[in-house]
Amino acid sequence: MRIAFIGTRGVPARYGGFETCAEELGRRLADRGHDVRVYCRKSSLNPRLSSYLGMRLIYLPAIKVRSLETLSHVFVSLLHALLKKNEVILVFNYANSPLLALPAWLGKKIVLHMDGMEWARQKWAGLGHWYFALAEKLAVRLPIPLISDAKAIQAYFLRLYGRESNYISYGAPLLNALTPDLLRRFGLKSREYFLQMARFEPENNIHLTLRAFQRLETDKRLVLIGGNAYRSPYAKSLTSTPDPRVFFLGFCYDPDVLREFLCRSYAYIHGNEAGGTNPGLLQAMAAGSFIIARDVVYNREVAGEAARYFPKTASGLLAEMRWTIDHPDDLIKGREQAKLIIRSRYNWDRVADEYESLFDRLLRSGGGVVFERKRRMFGLDIDNLSMGETLAAIERLAASGRPALVVTPNAHHISLLRTNPDLRSAYAEADLIVADGMPLVWLSRLIGRPLKGRVAGADILPAFAGVAHRKRYRLVFLGAAPGIAARAAEILARRNPGLNVVKVLSPPLGFDKDEAANAAVIAAIRSAKPNILFVGLGTPKGEIWARRNKDAVGESVTVCIGAAFDFIAGNEKRAPLILQKAGLEWLYRFLHDPFRLWKRYTIGNIHFLYLAGLELISIPFAGKRWPKGR
Repeated sequence: MRIAFIGTRGVPARYGGFETCAEELGRRLADRGHDVRVYCRKSSLNPRLSSYLGMRLIYLPAIKVRSLETLSHVFVSLLHALLKKNEVILVFNYANSPLLALPAWLGKKIVLHMDGMEWARQKWAGLGHWYFALAEKLAVRLPIPLISDAKAIQAYFLRLYGRESNYISYGAPLLNALTPDLLRRFGLKSREYFLQMARFEPENNIHLTLRAFQRLETDKRLVLIGGNAYRSPYAKSLTSTPDPRVFFLGFCYDPDVLREFLCRSYAYIHGNEAGGTNPGLLQAMAAGSFIIARDVVYNREVAGEAARYFPKTASGLLAEMRWTIDHPDDLIKGREQAKLIIRSRYNWDRVADEYESLFDRLLRSGGGVVFERKRRMFGLDIDNLSMGETLAAIERLAASGRPALVVTPNAHHISLLRTNPDLRSAYAEADLIVADGMPLVWLSRLIGRPLKGRVAGADILPAFAGVAHRKRYRLVFLGAAPGIAARAAEILARRNPGLNVVKVLSPPLGFDKDEAANAAVIAAIRSAKPNILFVGLGTPKGEIWARRNKDAVGESVTVCIGAAFDFIAGNEKRAPLILQKAGLEWLYRFLHDPFRLWKRYTIGNIHFLYLAGLELISIPFAGKRWPKGR
């Protein structure tokens, strides 16, 4: 397909997050055979290349005035892209929404990457603040798919406007130090400096870093990389510091220099607070930097427990910097955690998959509107997939060559999520979430964001077996009582000749609490080298175990399937299909085992109804202002 990228300064990436996204996404889409065209500003890039990493570069002018440069360039780029009949146009930054209104309502296939809450940035005062607030309100009313790069931003648009958007994060390649002598050119030593890399804007809080560092008693230095293209009074005030320990590198676009500075820093200070997933934070984590971040929800979403957080005060940041000086050994764990988060959640290949899928659905929709694949409910981004689409999604995850997790929430899971933080963590890190439970499907229809239907965990395994035997996927079964999973494997193999179940494991109860027993299970799974690991340990045990051990078991997709082994082996009976479709499978199971399940299906169901009521009240108008989709 022909895809145009509009709204960045262009590539090669030498400015910020949008440019990095355009470069990393564009090169991958070009490698997949798509015709990618990146619109670049004439004044921003020199030399001007005709192509870069498989992307075609188109240079157009812009008015060199801060408040008009982006809008003027997007205006002429949009006209050019529409005349050249691009099939999909990806526009970065909702500030451009006034220019998109007419082509969007005429049915042109446009996707808008929203960015964070731009109106909240301190550099936009007065008229600028008003304009960005207005542009945000217009953007959420356009009949085009929207992209949020952070779940907190996605939740913000949904909560404030009742508007769904597609959550697609940024990515970051893992970095390792390669040139030990490079720092000597700058008079620096490895692990002997704090680092901050950002544009010199108030919302990045570089002034707090300088104030805190000037009060820090240390021989370490502070390195600041960045600047301001418009030489603002704020930027000038920063460079006037008298502290000789502070080193201003200025703008730097040399990837080798940036890599070495990030990989060898003592700690990386991330002061950004304006919203969204910050590519600079991802890059620092990918380099294994220890992170000290401004305490806002967006940074916590990305860095989690791998970082220390400071309030918007110099004294608060000073306390965290002192903590790193006093606890050097603890920084090693934080650096390792940061890399683990990047490896498991922020992968550019996965990002490209998400964009490609969105563009494909936009083209197949037959009009200018494409409906988001995910449905936001109970704080979860539930994938709106049929069973066939779910199986295809699992295959794509398996082909990615990285660990992945698939979970299947039902009403019982939703109740547990409120009180079980480990289960919440498992769902937060899941790569695929499909609804196992008709109550979730019914509620999605009530709130105007309908799911296609139920995708039960117990049905995924027998359905996937029909795919796996043809493609010779290597499967491992984990869970159930001794003999049950093995019996299920035999039955599935008879139904699907050639099914390749390479290992069946039914460890004793409590194995997950026994370090040696758990290690033995992980070793057995790794040695089997499965493409797919099916886990039937029950909820919440199965999801928690899968999340904690997802990376340890190797490059497989872990699918939590509840009691599927027991159903297939005949150890437990499933409700008749008519009861399943009526959403009464819970009642069938309760009547067959009331003493074990009474609490789950009485108190649990009441709790779910309470949570469903809160969900309905919180979004009273969702579905009334926006098309419901299919």
